[in-house]
Order: sequence, then structure tokens, then C-alpha cells
Amino acid sequence: MKSVVRDFPNRIRAEVKLRDPAAFVLRDGKFYVVDGEGIRLPGEYSSTGETGLNLLMVVYVRSAPPAAGKVWDDPAVAEGTKVARVLKAHWDVAKAARIVAIDTSNIGGRRTPRESEITLITADRTLIYWGRGVDFPGATELSAERKIENLKAVLKQEGTLADKEYVDLRFPNPVFRDRKYYLGSL
Repeated sequence: MKSVVRDFPNRIRAEVKLRDPAAFVLRDGKFYVVDGEGIRLPGEYSSTGETGLNLLMVVYVRSAPPAAGKVWDDPAVAEGTKVARVLKAHWDVAKAARIVAIDTSNIGGRRTPRESEITLITADRTLIYWGRGVDFPGATELSAERKIENLKAVLKQEGTLADKEYVDLRFPNPVFRDRKYYLGSL
């Protein structure tokens, strides 16, 4: 709510700023909704179905949620919501790839600087290595649009990602590996 003004004799005028939900943040078994700027929206949910929203999830967030209306001051949430915003703009591609979650636990190289900072996870447990954040200024990092084009190319060539262990979008020519199924000894 930005402002509320009483107009005499019997009217009230309210100015509100509506926020567009961009992603869920999963923290300690609870789901929180954030907009594309990382601002937490009201509510705490035990399942995504409670909200009626079809959004991607940012997972493995370590910081506690802020109060509703405040920015979630965590680089993992900030970068995750930026990627969610890009994928929302290309929902047909995200849906075809069956992307359900955004893992930002390696932002800033927390685990290792040699791995992708952001990894997308599909419903089939295929890992999609996104790379660094959407606004990363490095000359070697592909743009978000180029990564979406890479994902489209892999989907066009392969038809599905269900049989892939991973797809790496960080290079001009995307790399992927088929999943190996080990049945053990029979």
C-alpha cells in the first residue's frame, strides 16, 4: 500500500503497487513467494498448491525470510528470481524442458568456483548448468537470451531432456550427456 487518502465526505482513495510473483523460495520446508526484484510477498505456505500459482522454485536458500514487503537480502534469492523472470518470459521453453527448480547454492562460488553458480533442475532430475547470474558482466559469460537459444536447440535436436544427466548452456555450443542406467548384476 503506497497511500490512503480520505476524500470528504464519505470516500477513501488508496494507491497500491501490485507486484508480479516470479518464484517460490523454499526454506525450511516452507514456501514463500517473491517478485522479480526479490521482494517477499505476503504469506507462508506448506505447499505450492496452496497459492494457485505456477512458479519455479528457488531451492537451497540459507537465509531467513524477511518480513512481507521487504527485499530478501540474499544473493542466492536475488539471482534465482532474475533467472525465474527470464524463464517466465520463455515459459514455453521452460515447460518443454520440464524445469521445476533453480539451485543457487553455489552463487559466488560458495561450494566451488569451478562449478556452475546456477543450476536448473527438471522434473526428470536432469541438471541444466546455467552458469553465472543474469547480469554478470564477464566477457566469457553468454547472455540469458543466448542460453535460452541453446536450450531450445538441445530440445529441438533431442526432443526431451528426460534421458539426459546434464545439459550445459554455458558455452556457444551446448554440451549434454546421456544418463547412464546401471541395472547392476542380474
